[in-house]
Amino acid sequence: MKYLAFFIFVLLFSCTDKSTDSRNDKTSIPDNILPLKIGNEWTYYKYSPSNITSKTSYSFKCIKDTMINYEIWFVFEFIHNDSVSILGDWGPAPAVGSYRYYTNRPDGVYWGGFDNDSLFKQFILFPKDGQKHKVMDAYVYFKTKIQIQTSMQVFETYQFIFELGDKPNAIISYLAPGIGLVFSESSDDINSNVIKGVYNLKDCTIK
Repeated sequence: MKYLAFFIFVLLFSCTDKSTDSRNDKTSIPDNILPLKIGNEWTYYKYSPSNITSKTSYSFKCIKDTMINYEIWFVFEFIHNDSVSILGDWGPAPAVGSYRYYTNRPDGVYWGGFDNDSLFKQFILFPKDGQKHKVMDAYVYFKTKIQIQTSMQVFETYQFIFELGDKPNAIISYLAPGIGLVFSESSDDINSNVIKGVYNLKDCTIK
C-alpha cells in the first residue's frame, strides 16, 4: 500500500530542483499520461514475486475535484480489499498518510497535500522534460518507453524511476497514455533485478 501511495498515481515550483542530468530528451511524453477525471478508477493486484499466489486488491479512484490556489486539483481515495482507507491528506510517511491530490500541468503530473500546518505542498510526480527532479529526499525522472504485460493486457508504456534518496531503493512506474499507471515495482537495489513488491493493473474505468 505504501508504494502505491508514495509514487502514484501519486505525483512544487519551489520544491522541485532540476539537475543537469538529461535523460531521454527526444521522447515526447503525451499530456494524457495520467487521465484525471471524476469517476476514473484503477484496481491493482499487489504481491511479491516471491509469493505471487498471495495477492491483495487495491483500488485508486478519483472522487471529486477542488480548487486550490486558483487551480483545479483532483482528489483520490484508496480502497484496500473493498474498504476505504482513511489516509488523511499528508501524513508523516506513506504508510500513515497519503498525497491524494493530483493535477496535470504542461511539464508533467503533480501531486500534493496539506501538511500539519494546513499548508498545501506540491511536488512533480511524472515529469515530461527528461530531466531528473528532486522531490523531498528522492529523485524522479522519465527513463524510457517499454512494452509491458499486465493482468489486464499488454500496454505500450512510459517508464519513470523514483530513486529514494541516496539509497539504491527505487520505485519503477509504468504509465500508458490514456490509461495511467498500469504496473509498478519496488526494489531495494535499482542496480539489481531483485523485485520486492509489485502493483499489477487488474481492471480500470476511464471516462
